[in-house]
Amino acid sequence: MEFKDVLKALKADNQSIELIAEYLGYQVGLNPVNADGDWRIYFSPRVEDKEAGVMAIRPVEELSPSTSTMEIRKLYQQVTALTESFGGSFAVSAVAFVGQQRLVVFPATAGNRDTRLDLNPDTITKNLYLDNLEQLKDANGRL
Repeated sequence: MEFKDVLKALKADNQSIELIAEYLGYQVGLNPVNADGDWRIYFSPRVEDKEAGVMAIRPVEELSPSTSTMEIRKLYQQVTALTESFGGSFAVSAVAFVGQQRLVVFPATAGNRDTRLDLNPDTITKNLYLDNLEQLKDANGRL
């Protein structure tokens, strides 16, 4: 399956989180710090130790192809809040948000609101975006 097909199916729901995990090659688990929250964690099936995850991801109803850059930048506040909530007990390499035909991924640390991979119907045709998406796959082990 190509990611453009995945992107067309994305919504702000847990089924989309599962679909992205399948495409990237990850297992989905609960947030070990707050299992009742909206955040899900991607774990590598190659790593038995679940004291760190690869990516935290959550659905955002308001996220769509028409979401403005300013609104996307505001999502970064949630990245900071999430990583602070983990403290020293847990960590992820990336934080993502999924909505209607849109996936936005920020680095969990050493990034800022402008350092992101924003996959939507406009960017999915660009090689740079597709190459960066490929780097997120578990098989490539970059995170």
